[in-house]
This record gives sequence, C-alpha cells and structure tokens, in this order.
Amino acid sequence: MPQGDGKELAKQKVVGGLLDVDLDEIIRRGEALAAFRDSLAIRERLAKIDTNNIQWQRGLSVSYIKTGKVLMTQDRHAEALTAFHKSLAIREWLGPVVN
Repeated sequence: MPQGDGKELAKQKVVGGLLDVDLDEIIRRGEALAAFRDSLAIRERLAKIDTNNIQWQRGLSVSYIKTGKVLMTQDRHAEALTAFHKSLAIREWLGPVVN
C-alpha cells in the first residue's frame, strides 16, 4: 500500500509533470538540470511506490531522457549515458504497450 495519503501522491505527480513542461525555457534560464533532477526525484518516489503503475514508470523513463538531454548539452556524456540506459531499461520492461 502506498505511503502517505492520496492527495499528497497526486500533488507529487502533478508537480513532477509540471517540472517537465517547458524544457526550452528552462534551458534558456540555465535551470534545467536542477528542475529535471527535482522532477526525477519525485518520479522515482512514485515509481517505487507502485512498480506496476505503467504511467508512473513511463513518466520516470521520460524524466531520465530529459535529464540525459540536459546533461548532453553540458558535455556530461557519461552521466547522460547512465540516464539514457536507465530510461531504456524501463522502456524494455514496459514493452511495446507504451513505447
């Protein structure tokens, strides 16, 4: 059973989604990595709560991709590759249903 009440989990999901919304604007302001890492932390918590929730797992995968893209723009290729591999592992686990 998920820890915390449903309202708090829903709030975290919304906040996690909002942090992913406008990548171009966040990158222009130089705040992208911090924003996506915040979002990633929220999505990691949600994904651990319910490992069978396909939407939460896919959201986590998307967060890894976006974090990896920002890391690439900062020439942090090894960290980006790690993020991309984590996303790929989730996508392979989810299968063709959500890819």
